[in-house]
Amino acid sequence: MEADIRKDTYRLLFPKEFQWLYELTWQMSKEIYEIRIRCAAPICVETGTGRYYAGTGQVLVKNMQNLRNVSMKEVQLWIQHLCRYSLYAFREELIQGFFTVCGGHRIGVVGQVVWGENGVENLKYISGINIRIAHEIIGCARDLLPKLFDKNRLCSTLIISPPMCGKTTLLRDLIRCISDGEYCNNPLKVGVIDERGEIAACYMGEAQHHIGIHTDVYTNCNKTDGFLRLLRSMSPQVIAMDELGEDAEIHMIEKAFFMGCSIIASAHANGIEAVLNRPLLLSLFCRNKFERVVVLDENCCFKKEVFTLQDLSGLNNSEGCNVS
Repeated sequence: MEADIRKDTYRLLFPKEFQWLYELTWQMSKEIYEIRIRCAAPICVETGTGRYYAGTGQVLVKNMQNLRNVSMKEVQLWIQHLCRYSLYAFREELIQGFFTVCGGHRIGVVGQVVWGENGVENLKYISGINIRIAHEIIGCARDLLPKLFDKNRLCSTLIISPPMCGKTTLLRDLIRCISDGEYCNNPLKVGVIDERGEIAACYMGEAQHHIGIHTDVYTNCNKTDGFLRLLRSMSPQVIAMDELGEDAEIHMIEKAFFMGCSIIASAHANGIEAVLNRPLLLSLFCRNKFERVVVLDENCCFKKEVFTLQDLSGLNNSEGCNVS
């Protein structure tokens, strides 16, 4: 049943004029990260095994010869299809540069920005579309659970890796495991701040991914506002979010700790040394706000290394900060 739903939602990504591309890519869809449609360039399919291009004659090729360029008219046709033929209904999402469609797939767009008194007011002449294919790997976080709990208490944890190495996939399954009580048979209330719509991938209010039965989600909400809303209204035991990095987010995390919440978050970084060289993130470790760091291997998202505060203390050489 779920396989049929996944197939149907994947098919919906392609307008009828490009159903041939759906037919060519469906069997390899589990390996696809992105499908990029650019004006005056060939369609590009990014996979775990390499990059493919749409060639003349409705074929996919790996070399850059005899390629078929997409016209501006076709880009407009595609974005109209993804917006259900109502660009106006998606105006706010288009202004922010992305939106989520059925199935949890995220659509990124570029074009000409229209500025007004209040900042960006519109995006017109859309010339590029990036379809990020949603992937869910149920169970990929289970082996981590014993390492992230201290007795029956969940340790606040940061997940790091370079882009597109599986941070969000791992974070999502970790949320599900914690919410469903897969460790110690102790379900925890989890509040998710899904700023970019990639964790729960809510579509018309309904999560498109499995995130657990004790999970509440704020979608398309910045982390600072999301923190305040969750703390005031949902009494979470755990707050989860993707892609940490802004000053205000760091300060809000400190506030959440004072309220007794554990934090599960991700951040871009090329290894543990890179985290220790980022003052904002390092400051949280200096004050023992994060107790675990999970480092994903850039070549294999299933290869995970967990660092504790004691490990970080041995690695850290920053003056004036003693991680312990």
